[in-house]
Amino acid sequence: MPTGVSLQLFDVSTPRASLTGIQACWWDVTEPKDFNSPIGKSNLVTTDASGFISLDLSNVTGLASGEDGFLLVYKLDGADHRESLIFAGKVTTSTVGSGVDMYYYDSGWTRPASWLSMPDPGSGEEKFVGLHAVYEDSNFVALSATGAYTINWGDGSGGINTASGVTAERSIAYADAPNTSDVGIAEARACTFQDSGDTATLTAHGFLNGAKVSFSVINSTTGISTYTRYYVVGQTANTFQVAATIGGTALALTTNGTGSVYTPVHRQVIVTLTMQAAGTFTSLNLHVKHSQSLLQVYSSGFLDIGLSGSLLTDLRLAVELPSNTTQVISFSLLKRLSIVNSDLRQLENLFYICRNLREIGAFVTSAAASVSAACTFQDSGDTVTLTAHGFRNGDTAIFSAVVTTTGITAYTQYFVVGATANTFQVSASYGGSALALTTDGTGTSVRGTNFSFMFSNCPSLQTVPLFNTAAGTTFGSMFSSCSSLQTVPLFNTAAGTIFSFMFRNCPSLQTVPLFNTAAGTTFGTMFSICSSLQTVPLFNTAAGTTFSFMFSNCPSLQTVPLFNTAAGTTFSSMFSSCPSLKSGALSGTTRGVNYSNCQLSAASLNEIYTNLGTAAGAQTITVTNNWGTATDDPSIATAKGWTVTG
Repeated sequence: MPTGVSLQLFDVSTPRASLTGIQACWWDVTEPKDFNSPIGKSNLVTTDASGFISLDLSNVTGLASGEDGFLLVYKLDGADHRESLIFAGKVTTSTVGSGVDMYYYDSGWTRPASWLSMPDPGSGEEKFVGLHAVYEDSNFVALSATGAYTINWGDGSGGINTASGVTAERSIAYADAPNTSDVGIAEARACTFQDSGDTATLTAHGFLNGAKVSFSVINSTTGISTYTRYYVVGQTANTFQVAATIGGTALALTTNGTGSVYTPVHRQVIVTLTMQAAGTFTSLNLHVKHSQSLLQVYSSGFLDIGLSGSLLTDLRLAVELPSNTTQVISFSLLKRLSIVNSDLRQLENLFYICRNLREIGAFVTSAAASVSAACTFQDSGDTVTLTAHGFRNGDTAIFSAVVTTTGITAYTQYFVVGATANTFQVSASYGGSALALTTDGTGTSVRGTNFSFMFSNCPSLQTVPLFNTAAGTTFGSMFSSCSSLQTVPLFNTAAGTIFSFMFRNCPSLQTVPLFNTAAGTTFGTMFSICSSLQTVPLFNTAAGTTFSFMFSNCPSLQTVPLFNTAAGTTFSSMFSSCPSLKSGALSGTTRGVNYSNCQLSAASLNEIYTNLGTAAGAQTITVTNNWGTATDDPSIATAKGWTVTG
């Protein structure tokens, strides 16, 4: 029998029999934080003769029969939304024999029809294409690429050849952008023109004096032109005049006519970069300051980007970087990006603070697998020798073993510089100076990829596609503060060691897949402030040492599986502010852990005590303010050397 809900709808005390046009939305949590993002939505529903509806939740819910979720049922009154019928509240699931199917609700973004068509480059091309907004002024565009390239700005100034590494820049004039590309045209409304009085008529137009307007269509009337910026003067509720300047004299209209009026927003151009002589490019930098901007902080106008480069290893997107205190060019307008081919291996901070990013199309990164091999270190030249290592400048590298040599340490992430076929140097920062190595030595080199902060602070992003993360070692803060993120695919995280802050402050996240975390050592703050999260899979945490704040401030968290935490050294605030936690035993824990202010029964507390390891010295388990403390058995823990508080 499927899982679902059945309920009877009333208007006060009268059942609403055969009520049509009802929409139902479902959440797997009892207190949704975002009513714009249900996990399930039905087609239109009709109540039966007694006012009952049944909804089959099997397609969307993760709850079993008898568990609680939240249901919103409404019937929109098209004449006056204030009269719409609504039911909203906590509902217990049950088994239903049949019912209206509920489907996964994807409120995802749709590319605006008013945007210029911009197909993604083919995977065999070496090409960048970007849709750029053009306002009345200050349309600064600057970029550079490694490899001789040709730039077309989309404003009539195309075919400009540029040398490798040289910055190409343009301040695009509003008048040079195609006038038919104004995104406001899509909302144009029909109007009429009157010779007498020189007015345009549009019932309840809403324009104020001084408002900017343009006309996409003008029939018969002369004195004004299409796609020209005008200013409203002499407005009344249903009529207005236009002037060439703000507050200017109304223009004379000759001959009555018809047309369409709209509020101009911005125009658009398509910027295209292609490589010369069928060449390839290895780097693309969009985080370049325009020489005339006189600004250290400003926003790029790119709305949509398509990119393909078979050997592209380095993409510098116009983003804010956590450590950047000098030059910040944000991508605050970007809503879509697609990379159909690349050899990208360094993805740290790539989309950091892309506040309006809604859609990631194709996203092809490097196919290079993680490599672990013995290497030698040379004091002379500060080099690492590894025959046919395959590293490229900018790749991340980690040494799982460092013997004798000083200047570098094991399990620290470095960046490759000065790479030759069989040797390379390492830097502490991307493109930085090579570190000095003291004393010849040996070690083990591992190719790593850093995904930290990749999507951090992208509050509009709801989903991401599956892309190659096989070489990834660092996933810290990868999705932190993605407040609309609901789910992620099963990334390959087999080489991952750092998962700290990975999903911190993702209040819409309801579930995550079973990532391979066998190599993971750091899980601190991984799910902190995930207010819709109710449970997580049984991750392999056997190598984990740090679990502090892992689930802090997760008010909907109900259960945590039996993680192996025998190697753990830090558990501070792991479960702080988890008032709904009913089960959270950890296996083999030897260091202090705090379960205060949870919802743990005596049976759950005894399960926690039973799975504790022998205390490593003077260790305390705190269980204050759990209802089960009245009848639990703390002696299970004290027999292993623990102090039980609460």
